[in-house]
Amino acid sequence: MSFAVFPDPPTEPLTVAAGDITFTPISQLTGSSVPVGAYLKMMFIRVAMSGGSSPPELFVKAGTGSEVKITALTTAVFRSDNPADYVGDVQQFSEANNVYRIRVGFDKDTTEAWQFGIRNKDLSAAREFTWVVADSEAEAAQPWIVVSPARHAFPALVGDSLEQRVQVSNKGTGPLTITAIAPALPVGFTLGSTLPLMVPPSGTAPLTIKFDAPDTPPAPDGQITARIALTATPPDTTASSSAGHNQEVSLTATVQRLEVVLLLDASGSMACDAQGELLPQGSPDSRWSELSSAASQFLDLLAHFGAERGRFGIARFPAADPNDTATFDIVRMTGIPHLDDMATAKAAVAQVNPDGGTPMGDGLDRVLAPATSYFDSDALSVATNRRWLILMSDGAHNSGTHTPTEFIAPATGTAPPGTSMADRRISMFAVGYGIEGFTDVNHVLLKQLCTSSAGGGQHRAVDEEGTTATALAAALRNALKSGLTPTASPRDPLGMFLTGTPEVRHEVVLAQFDHRAALMINWNTPDRGRLRLELLTPLQERITPETAGSGDFSGVTFRGGNRSQSYLFDPRFLSGEGRTGPEGQAPTRRGTWTLIVTAPADIPAPDGSPGAFIVEKYTYDALTYSDLQLSLDMDKTDYFAGDPIAVSARLTAAGMPVTGASVSLSTSVPTQSMANWLSDLDIPAEAMEQALIQLDGLDATPTLIKKRAAKLAGFSFDNTMREVSLQMTEEDGSGVYSATFTNTSLPEHYTFYVTATGAIDDIDFRREAKQETYVLVQPDRDHTEIDIQQTEPGLAEVTVIPRDRFGNVVMIDPQVVGGFGLTATDTQVGEIVSHLDGTYSAPVRYDPVVNPTIGFSFDGVQVTTLKVPSLQELHYPTQVVAFTPGVLSNYINGNPEAVLGTVQGKGPDTFVALGGGGQLVVGFDGDVVLEGSEDVTVFVHPDTDLRAYRVEAFSQEQQEWVTLGESRGVTETFQLSAGSMKSPSLRLTDVSGRTRDSHLNPLATPGVSLRGIGVRKTSGGR
Repeated sequence: MSFAVFPDPPTEPLTVAAGDITFTPISQLTGSSVPVGAYLKMMFIRVAMSGGSSPPELFVKAGTGSEVKITALTTAVFRSDNPADYVGDVQQFSEANNVYRIRVGFDKDTTEAWQFGIRNKDLSAAREFTWVVADSEAEAAQPWIVVSPARHAFPALVGDSLEQRVQVSNKGTGPLTITAIAPALPVGFTLGSTLPLMVPPSGTAPLTIKFDAPDTPPAPDGQITARIALTATPPDTTASSSAGHNQEVSLTATVQRLEVVLLLDASGSMACDAQGELLPQGSPDSRWSELSSAASQFLDLLAHFGAERGRFGIARFPAADPNDTATFDIVRMTGIPHLDDMATAKAAVAQVNPDGGTPMGDGLDRVLAPATSYFDSDALSVATNRRWLILMSDGAHNSGTHTPTEFIAPATGTAPPGTSMADRRISMFAVGYGIEGFTDVNHVLLKQLCTSSAGGGQHRAVDEEGTTATALAAALRNALKSGLTPTASPRDPLGMFLTGTPEVRHEVVLAQFDHRAALMINWNTPDRGRLRLELLTPLQERITPETAGSGDFSGVTFRGGNRSQSYLFDPRFLSGEGRTGPEGQAPTRRGTWTLIVTAPADIPAPDGSPGAFIVEKYTYDALTYSDLQLSLDMDKTDYFAGDPIAVSARLTAAGMPVTGASVSLSTSVPTQSMANWLSDLDIPAEAMEQALIQLDGLDATPTLIKKRAAKLAGFSFDNTMREVSLQMTEEDGSGVYSATFTNTSLPEHYTFYVTATGAIDDIDFRREAKQETYVLVQPDRDHTEIDIQQTEPGLAEVTVIPRDRFGNVVMIDPQVVGGFGLTATDTQVGEIVSHLDGTYSAPVRYDPVVNPTIGFSFDGVQVTTLKVPSLQELHYPTQVVAFTPGVLSNYINGNPEAVLGTVQGKGPDTFVALGGGGQLVVGFDGDVVLEGSEDVTVFVHPDTDLRAYRVEAFSQEQQEWVTLGESRGVTETFQLSAGSMKSPSLRLTDVSGRTRDSHLNPLATPGVSLRGIGVRKTSGGR
């Protein structure tokens, strides 16, 4: 007895597009007729279709004969168009599970060349088909096993118990029974499903595999691997290792311990309120109070989800005592305790009194330097542990011995090989706290630190006025949701309580995949009794702060603070384990939970007098230790203005992809860039002086002083965000949904919220996840300007104006952010400083005979260069021959004589603006001699953008102007393209036509601005 499985080779089913038809050659296998004697011999075919309910149309074709549609009635088959070439008859019988049985009866003992045809009658979707040709009806019933995913990962913390599933599909024409696995599973793995496992044709069945993680990660890399094969009856003899037809699955368990370090900014500004007003020590309205509230909740959640699964520590910067480095430490590294034992750590955070500057580098040194490192240094820990550094700061690094970039690798950092955060496999989660105008968070530096840490890190911004407390708490919870622990978020929205509202209700679904869980609310006003949270279980039980922890609710822990209330559930409470319901089964509490929010202060007093006036924004959230995971990825770690941002969302349940869900992406998009706005401002001197007085002694950087002065002068930054929604699409049934956001021309924060909804086993689910990125500015050559003002031979003040193609400026502290600066050989480059307007300058000393080339580098990459002109060899104009101002508006610097004479020693305000399309003709002492070698150098005064100009020389021989070249708007050297000539004058023309800025405001200096013109040779000189 024999059979042949198709398609051939049998590596994956044949996919037939909606409405399409396809023909495939098949071999002829024949046996005894059924019923016996009906035909001389018979060929048997079985066809299986995966999915769908529209039966396909099936065909056979013998030789060169016509195709024959197979029906329930016998139909004659001919090998040619000649009626004498009769082969036999074909007939179809339908079976269950989308299997179709075919018999081909032969009247004579012939061998034919056959083709088998399939038409997909489903007009809306492609379908998969397999078929078997055999010499008996029994042999035509063969299984086709597909195990997916073929590679299964078990990411586990020490002591975890994971239960994941592989899907066993039968795409064959006969039943499949899984009877065993081989070889035996290694220690830690067990089979959770009972064998035998029956899978009918076109059916699927889950095979559960459990993993119990050991208490210590195994050497050398924390991994336990296995490759097992499923033993099937009848055996699937044609199964291979391909994804479309396989019976093997690879298992990889990665066991990790947690190493969690909180590094908290305890500088003096943390004693202020969110708007920068200094408060009395210990004020509940201070930034530190908000941080303490957020950290308290975070530590409770860390204990709830991570107890006995690793270690944690808390450090601060600056040290409480500058003479005692041990006072950097709030909690030295220790085991993550259970909930009741976390009180000491929470109290230690609450007792901190913020003071001093912001030595972020010293704080990083305390937790990362080998001598004091909070992180383990042994090879096993480095290779296996889940190592997170959570950094929170409300300001810019501005003091201390160490710089933050010492801990990231070149080119942006200075860490030696093997010592960077990335090399030590430490991932940073940075939280920048700051309402624009009131703090000076260095988001560029924080982003740089995150990007240069293991895995690219993550970055969160707390910057919305009035909700900083809830946003800060949410940011720390995001660390748990983003991979620190295997928690998921069914919901993470906002709410508002108003006076007169009896209660507000919110629903959260805790499904069969959810085990340990926490439900909570957070608010902003520091008042323990401001809001109250009660819960209604799916069994209609009401849980209150008073009833939690006792009786039927002994598996619930309540935690209340001055800005939050939380309920934390152990797994037995949700599953109902240990309790017996009316029908003898455990009454599970999985289902729809209701959060009931009230405001006790709003309730009228017993005498009938009204309660307090309550308007309170709050957030409600749910964290679950869940097998239903929504994880987000972005295609890059760094994005620059103009880069498309591709977001992918992987949705899995017990390790299996969840397909067919509704997944959407909502993006919060900035409408203005703070750096662009601040750099354009011309702030009155009195406002700057007032800002200096207000911020004296408050750990303020020059950037923060300018922001405060802008506010005092009446300037207001519009930080309005707009929402853009995109539907995410699933391309290949992998459970990975993707969307690409393209409108990224502004360098600011972009926040991505992904919501996934659907149903598994007829139970609805909802998952939400969040990612943030800070879009940076990537200066490019065509828009970045270098200006060189030589004050004396061998000394120049070099100014760089970095911009990108959108005109965005760079506003950073060049002493802190790595990879930013001037480069040149055989020179001495002084300290580069920011002028807080998007320009940076530094003194450069050099040999005046050499005339070096000055380069500007950003992010460790050279952007543009400019050669220092040799002033000693140049001749300068002595007269203005003609001046035709261009289009002018709000015009200043209109004196063309500003270009006369040497540029050396000219003041910064000595230049002429040509106006849009303006022309200037200058003459020299004698004719200009043009010989094709650096003949003319034009010195440009830098403006807010690059403005192109053209240089021409008048040919006396041709009596016309000859173009020497055009510039994009920088100081540049020009020469005659060929030959030589003498010219009595040079003409410079603005070709930019620029008269207004990007906001359509008139420019004070329209067109290109010129400081001077130098020529190498004149007839009146050498």
